[in-house]
Amino acid sequence: LSFAPVRVLPLSWLWNTSFLARIAPMPLADGGMVLPVYFELGRKYPVALRFDAKGDFKGMTRISSRPNLLQPTLLPLGESSWLALMRDNSLSGFVAAARTDDGGTSWRDVPNLALINPDASIAGLALNPQQLLLAHNSSPGTRRVLDLSQSRTSVENIYAVGDVTDRVQLTPVAIREGQAVAQTLFGARPVSVAHNNIPSAVFSQPPVGTVGDTEAQAIAKYGQVEVYQSTFRPMKHTLSGRSEKTYMKLIVEPKTQKVVGAHMVGPDAPEIIQGIGIAVVAGLTKQQFDETVGIHPTAAEEFVTMKEKLLRPL
Repeated sequence: LSFAPVRVLPLSWLWNTSFLARIAPMPLADGGMVLPVYFELGRKYPVALRFDAKGDFKGMTRISSRPNLLQPTLLPLGESSWLALMRDNSLSGFVAAARTDDGGTSWRDVPNLALINPDASIAGLALNPQQLLLAHNSSPGTRRVLDLSQSRTSVENIYAVGDVTDRVQLTPVAIREGQAVAQTLFGARPVSVAHNNIPSAVFSQPPVGTVGDTEAQAIAKYGQVEVYQSTFRPMKHTLSGRSEKTYMKLIVEPKTQKVVGAHMVGPDAPEIIQGIGIAVVAGLTKQQFDETVGIHPTAAEEFVTMKEKLLRPL
């Protein structure tokens, strides 16, 4: 199978360059097609190229009037109604959207989706006009994370949150998802719930607290990680005479030095990990942990004093 160039498309009056295509075209009822592309030299914007049944170029239309939008993907909502989803290259980090109801002849901007996508291309699939799947990346620290989002049901006015979605079956997660739906629908502010760094705990004896990636998960994502760990006897047990010990562990991604996981077994682990979870979600680095002054005497100060690192896998 081989291809040969047929013609050069006149997409710019000055320099016919920097228009990129990454997504398959949308077929038209008359045998033609609309190909989504984007311009990325200087000001970034998406356009739709129209071709007739013979493959002849018939013109192009801006998909969105907003700047900094890249890599449009088209999803059918009906015979001539399509949704364009785009990567927003600005600081907002959400999935931008536009819509056409005349087969791509004209477009209008619609509110952003309540999905975080700070720095990666997106891809979508329409299972039916009311049920869409979107692959995106909610992690600002790496492009190795792939999220598959589908919060809306096949019924337009019904939204699924909590345990029924079979994502993370925790009460605080269900509450947060419900808040996100309410803020998105009635607060005029699209909100997304990230499911990759949710703190959790086991209220055993001793208790366990964890947030972010395990060591195995981090190795699978990044190839190599730095591991910092500490095992010690809490100061209060030196007075009581008990031999119970506490174990703490930090997982660090080597290139960015971001702390991608924190784990603890010992007294007050759930309380401590709740606070550490804020730092992990915020993407703080190991250096920022080290620059934080510990509270003495506490077990939690150990998270900001770990120095000896292990490289995994060796």
